[in-house]
Amino acid sequence: MAGKQMFSKKNSTVSWLLLLLVIAFAGVVIYRYSIEDSGDSADEAAQQDAVQLVNDGQDAGSAGVASESRPAGVQSSRENRAHQDAGSANPSNQETARLTAVEPMANAEPTAVQPAPVVRSANQVGFPGDSLFRQGLDAWQNEDVLGARDCLSAAVNAGLSDQDDLAARAILNQCADLWLFSSRVYEGDSCCRRYTVRSGDLLANIGRDCGVPYALLMRLNNISRPESLQAGQSLKVVQGPFHLAVDRDRCLMSVYLGDILVRSYPVGLGAPGRDTPIGLWRAAEGRKQLNPAWTDPDTGEHFYADDPQNPLGSRWIGLEGLSGDAEGRVGFGIHGTINPEEIGRAVSRGCIRLHNHDVEELYDMVSDGVSEVQVY
Repeated sequence: MAGKQMFSKKNSTVSWLLLLLVIAFAGVVIYRYSIEDSGDSADEAAQQDAVQLVNDGQDAGSAGVASESRPAGVQSSRENRAHQDAGSANPSNQETARLTAVEPMANAEPTAVQPAPVVRSANQVGFPGDSLFRQGLDAWQNEDVLGARDCLSAAVNAGLSDQDDLAARAILNQCADLWLFSSRVYEGDSCCRRYTVRSGDLLANIGRDCGVPYALLMRLNNISRPESLQAGQSLKVVQGPFHLAVDRDRCLMSVYLGDILVRSYPVGLGAPGRDTPIGLWRAAEGRKQLNPAWTDPDTGEHFYADDPQNPLGSRWIGLEGLSGDAEGRVGFGIHGTINPEEIGRAVSRGCIRLHNHDVEELYDMVSDGVSEVQVY
């Protein structure tokens, strides 16, 4: 009887052990499958994220290609490369307004870091002006205004990539605000000097001797009336004359004082069929006018001086053709506009248009009968 009881207890113990083993095995199986399921879900989520990232990248790339293939402001068969480069070099793409960089500080000494040169891979071909461009950037960052002016002018003249060319021109515009369009004369400047007014001097005569309009001397020395000139007065004078170059493909005007690039202005030019003639022009003697009157040769409509609807804007500089397709041509000129959105486009009757604030500054630099304009 005791043996039977012991046997029964052993069977019971074995049964419990087997049950526990089955439960443990089932738990392991369930745990394993739960891990595999969660892993599969994680893999699927990761794949979906990767696909989304690729799609996002493709969308972003497509948007970038679309924006680059259709730059703002291009309205004619001649694309405005200057505007395209401004869009790639500067986030605001505001080159159609004016070629400028960050405004100089109130102390008239540039200290902000300016646009850096394009980083090229080892197998890319450089440009002739690259070394001068880097020297000019270093000079500008070290507040050497004349050094930056001379190096960057030489760099542009030698040849740069489109992006570096625009960066150089933007800094040169700022340089001109300091070395030219201020009353300061920098030591060692070959373009500007001091002149002491003598008894009997007239501002017009001083300007003529320097090869610049006396209006420029008034601007630089903050003179409101030329008759207020006094003997012994110290004036900042500029040794001119200034000359201009107009790139038709880029709708870009460059203002030079000798080999120094002083200013770069966006311009509007002649529409197809009325192209601005290529060749050498000169500012015609006695053909500069403030607030000019004008009669539209197509409609006969007359616009009086100071008329806000006058298409010529605030200034007119008449031109006479000297050589090339320009030879013997008359009736062309440089003027302002009442339609600033047309600057950077080929839509005029052949004249060269500028923003009014640009043409007013240019007007004071151009000497009629002397300053030449090369259109190419």
